[in-house]
Amino acid sequence: MCSSDLSGGYGDGPELLRAMITARLENAVFAMLTDPETVEQGYAAGEGAILDAALGGKVDPSLGEPVRVTGRVVRLWDGEFVCDGPMWKGTRQSLGRSLVFRVGGIDVIVTTNRQQVTDLQNFLACGIDPRERSVIALKSAHHFRAAFEPLSREVLVVDSGALASQAGHEHEEEDPSIQVTVWSEHHELFIEYPVPVVGEAIVFVTHVTDHQTTKPRTEGELIFRFTSSGGELLEH
Repeated sequence: MCSSDLSGGYGDGPELLRAMITARLENAVFAMLTDPETVEQGYAAGEGAILDAALGGKVDPSLGEPVRVTGRVVRLWDGEFVCDGPMWKGTRQSLGRSLVFRVGGIDVIVTTNRQQVTDLQNFLACGIDPRERSVIALKSAHHFRAAFEPLSREVLVVDSGALASQAGHEHEEEDPSIQVTVWSEHHELFIEYPVPVVGEAIVFVTHVTDHQTTKPRTEGELIFRFTSSGGELLEH
């Protein structure tokens, strides 16, 4: 998530990929690494070519040096697809010239343009079915959940130390909080609030995203409904 473009990242942070390679993961996929230089190398070499590559870490190597590997160009792809949704459903996306690069048991989707991964077509359009993979690593902070959480046995949010990392921003005296993400066909709701304490008022920080536009909703009524331990319905 720390290299996701919608979180302010460059899209080329390589540290999670480096850890996956070190762990020798099998039947895994990593999406996406923004690296136009490697894409051009792959197009020049052609599908099936064995390539020595320095993956990612080119915009600011202080956030993670390129991962130097030898792999195979599995597929060249134009980067064009239409989203299945729910996020951006029906909209056409363009990642620019892209490729699938296989390093050991990991297929890495390498692109020219940056984009957060929110849709199954990020994989399906280049010939990868994420439902058949043991591990799916993707760059997204929250918006991936509607499409990918239903497929997952477990979701792990990783701070890989890139530009959007939370490391170094902790507050020692900060109270613990609860974060919840839920979605419907049209909207995604993210809520953060402190652990409730009897007799104390709490504030719910709430963000509603429109799946079609990916923009926050700034108008409309938001109603909170709570059920007490005694079954009483409370509405605010």
